[in-house]
Amino acid sequence: MQSDGALHTGECWDPGKRTKLATRAQAIAALRQQASACTKCRPDTALGIEI
Repeated sequence: MQSDGALHTGECWDPGKRTKLATRAQAIAALRQQASACTKCRPDTALGIEI
């Protein structure tokens, strides 16, 4: 997860400079609470979530 609230996969080529790790459960919860997903690596798709 990027510190600005955008979520990324671990393989994202553009995660930004300030990131922190999130568990799968944390990432799913953040996406369900309207956190933005990176448009390049699409963590929502990787997690199987439609937003």
